Amino acid sequence: MVRRSKIGIGELYIAKLDPGEKIPDILAKLAEDLRAGFLVFYGLGGFKWAKIGFFREPQGYTIIEITAPSRSAVEAASIVGSVLWTGEKYHTHVHATLGVVNSSKEPPTTYAGHLVEAEVSPLVELFVTVLSKIDISTLKETLTHRFQ
Repeated sequence: MVRRSKIGIGELYIAKLDPGEKIPDILAKLAEDLRAGFLVFYGLGGFKWAKIGFFREPQGYTIIEITAPSRSAVEAASIVGSVLWTGEKYHTHVHATLGVVNSSKEPPTTYAGHLVEAEVSPLVELFVTVLSKIDISTLKETLTHRFQ
């Protein structure tokens, strides 16, 4: 059976993240500033560096670091995720599709996975929906893994 919860639509925000800001910390701060119990977002932009995780059972995540060459950026073609209030702290969950060109002689390399951490450069544009009419107990029933 697929777990599901009906949620009401909330407010839509557009946010710009500046150079040097770090994901996921800035996303938790944004949720706190908006007093959001739950928000979802999607976006695009660039990073100076990023750490991407690939889930492998039973050991958990294998993490790789991607660094942009000088005067370049790790292109974020897609950033998607959510932030929820567990009752104790904000929990972020972010995935991304990233691309980087390492040299003019090689084709670009694309990565996709769990965005563990990244430093914004030159910017990230986010489109954020705050789902203000959601009951945390409903989220606990549906997204049990996020409350552990």
